[in-house]
Amino acid sequence: MDGYIKGGETLEYEQFESIRREQRKTLDEKIETSINAIKEGISKSKRPCVAFSGGKASLVALHLTLHLKPDVMVLFNNTTNEFHETVKYVRDLARKWKLRFYEVKPKLNYWHIVKKHGFPHQQRYKFGEPKCCQILKTDPAVEFYRKKHIDCVITGIQASESGARLLLTAQKGIIFESESIGNARLPRKIIRINPVCYWLDKDLWEYIERYNIPVNPVYEKYGIDRCGCVACTGYFGWEKELARIRPRILERIYNMMGITQLKLDEETEEIRVRDNKVTLDDFDS
Repeated sequence: MDGYIKGGETLEYEQFESIRREQRKTLDEKIETSINAIKEGISKSKRPCVAFSGGKASLVALHLTLHLKPDVMVLFNNTTNEFHETVKYVRDLARKWKLRFYEVKPKLNYWHIVKKHGFPHQQRYKFGEPKCCQILKTDPAVEFYRKKHIDCVITGIQASESGARLLLTAQKGIIFESESIGNARLPRKIIRINPVCYWLDKDLWEYIERYNIPVNPVYEKYGIDRCGCVACTGYFGWEKELARIRPRILERIYNMMGITQLKLDEETEEIRVRDNKVTLDDFDS
């Protein structure tokens, strides 16, 4: 197979192999690549901004950027579907680090959106950006960028996170210009920098430990790898994770989907929530 066709564009094998080469590099080499990309982007911009979700990847992207531009604007997009610990952590960090901090919220909440448009699909690279992501994340962010005349956005996107982000990295690389974010058009081209796009999770944790950076408590508290939208169904394994950490939210989702009992893998007979056993009976309506 010589290439992968996505939206009429053929992506060559070499584009993916180049990502793997970057991912195999040492942490220090990755830091150098990231810093060079941030330097290049902010040198060409007047009003850069870091999109900070409270997750470990955007935390590292923020930390790297602050070394180069301490007064950079920092945007937290509060989707109203966050862990309450995430919201508190982000606000506390903004005060502790004296960030030039902004918080935006959407006009509608998650439950209104999925009731009308359906739940997000796991295979985003096939089905595109979910409607909830557009309304909860993209639209408020784009409105902020317009109002503040942002010309450079720095994110914590990793190629290893999903097929969609792998494809984005293969197509665009670590730094590029764009006239849109998701399905939303921007009034002007902006520079987009994804400084940790080649980093693996182990690199993020090593960096966080090396520099003793305070991290979102949800990772340890709930034993999770991601700390995005709590009720998200747009990733593989969402059912098991919600059953373990938020069983009542899973019950609500199943009710909305018309599913009346918890689906378990053939090898799984029960799911544990901390020290308590959760069985099918716990999810009966």
